Amino acid sequence: MTYQTSKNSWFSLEVLILDRNNIGDEGVTALSLGHVWENLTTLDLYNNNIGDQGVEALSRNKSWKNLRTLHLSLNQIGAKGATALCGNNAWENLTTLNLFNNKIGYEGAIAFSRSNAWMNLKTLDLGYNDIGDEGAAALSKNKSWKRLEKLRVPWNEISAVGAAALSLNESWTNLSRLDLESNKIDAKGAEALSINKSWTNLSTLNLAANKIDAKGTEALSANKSWTRLTTIILKYNDIGPQGVASLRARWPNIKLA
Repeated sequence: MTYQTSKNSWFSLEVLILDRNNIGDEGVTALSLGHVWENLTTLDLYNNNIGDQGVEALSRNKSWKNLRTLHLSLNQIGAKGATALCGNNAWENLTTLNLFNNKIGYEGAIAFSRSNAWMNLKTLDLGYNDIGDEGAAALSKNKSWKRLEKLRVPWNEISAVGAAALSLNESWTNLSRLDLESNKIDAKGAEALSINKSWTNLSTLNLAANKIDAKGTEALSANKSWTRLTTIILKYNDIGPQGVASLRARWPNIKLA
């Protein structure tokens, strides 16, 4: 099928929100041909039944050089689509990428880790994508996202092994929030995370629902680099009074949730 954009295009368009419209691959392919939208900064395609074919078409767009925010959560994007996205070097101003609840898997995470695109990326949401330990380990090796501030990888089957790999990251020195909720970190993973020395700007750490006990919180409290930590989320764990005490001893003003 041949697509053609209207001659009466919106040259000044900056924000386009089309969430929950079931536009699918055909619709997003048509959108990708909007070459006159050079001022576009935000594109929201949440929950639109978009798969790899549509994202591959989207990634071929080279005219949205001012794009800063791209929402693709709750679609059907797999590793092939994630790899295609990584190949787009035109969106050099992209700061926020949301792929929550897709199907990129560990292969998609590996493709992301090898990307040299998006040098200005500040927020990355890969929650609910089944990236596992292999995907977490791959992400931690990325050296391009030096401005990354928020990383969300909840519901991804990440265990202590993946947590240990993440803790070795040295390039995300601006990271202020890390969300690992509803994984399989446990006490060993908490201990592994605690050895991190590079996330000196970390202010919020979400480890809710990870089977962490008092021993795990004691290990976390041993970290000396997270001097700016103000909030730690440990609900749905089993840290008990002893765990609370160890956290308070390390960070007296910490907000516990």
